[in-house]
Amino acid sequence: MSERVDKILAFLQDRWSILEEVVSLRDYLIELEAANESAFLSIEDALPHLDKRTFKFFFLLGNPTWHSYSPSIHNHLSTLDKSNLLYLPLSLQEDEVKYILENWSKIPMVGANVTYPYKESIYNYLHEKGRLSFAALAIGAVNTIYYRNGFLQGENSDWFGWLRSWKISINEDIRGKKAVVFGAGGAARAVIYALIQENIGSIKIINSPLRGRKLKQDMDNFCQETHRNINIVAQEYLHVGEVADIYINATPCGQVGFAPNLGVNWQRLLECDLSNSVGCDLVSNPTETLFVCLFAQRGRKVLKGRGMLVNQAREARSVVLGKAR
Repeated sequence: MSERVDKILAFLQDRWSILEEVVSLRDYLIELEAANESAFLSIEDALPHLDKRTFKFFFLLGNPTWHSYSPSIHNHLSTLDKSNLLYLPLSLQEDEVKYILENWSKIPMVGANVTYPYKESIYNYLHEKGRLSFAALAIGAVNTIYYRNGFLQGENSDWFGWLRSWKISINEDIRGKKAVVFGAGGAARAVIYALIQENIGSIKIINSPLRGRKLKQDMDNFCQETHRNINIVAQEYLHVGEVADIYINATPCGQVGFAPNLGVNWQRLLECDLSNSVGCDLVSNPTETLFVCLFAQRGRKVLKGRGMLVNQAREARSVVLGKAR
């Protein structure tokens, strides 16, 4: 074990004690040092700004999380706003996530972000045992958890992060446009919600029939409830000659730590007319994905996932810390 691990272990172990039942702090730090140098370095940099006796954890719950840039973002923000928080990524099994939710009040933590594959399962847990924001209810997925007014609260800042990133980097009116969204998980749900908020004209969901149809049904219901007339279609494959204004990868395909293709063949995009299209990838690591390159090499505008990650992180912190946007 390195001296770096020893130093962090000594600082954290008193506040970590209840978590030792599910995650060995020593083993966790050794694995993190080997897997994510930027995250480990952000923890080292954060320690001088923390009160050892009173600091609180802000976790990232998912599996895997070793690839994430979120610790670097949040720990830097904590040093700036002096919030006395330490952000740590935890790669957990589902029963371990449940342990944290059920023992929340015993753990010195202020909140948690949620990533793949738990955004929908934690939504279901909080739908039954906690409280959900309007956006989280409409999206059907949670990416931020915090405790307030006697209940665990579920929020979704992904949609805001993506839309904010779009307006900063692309700044084109979405109203009336056609979008193709690859994926039907929590990230896809969030970005489709953002598109609906901007009155997109039509959305095609590319995913397996079961998940795609379920997402279509949920978003059709939301459109009906909010009196929006948006054509949403779910199909298993991208059709040859497909024409859309916006193509969005909302799958983990291309993300470090995941299988290279996950069954997605981006080459089919080459059979589509991309001449007036924007390519958006929600993958944040690496920033230059095959999906992004297919558009950039053809001179098209691209929206990379890092901007969404930063903007949803800022929004999540505002929610957790009770600060108005």
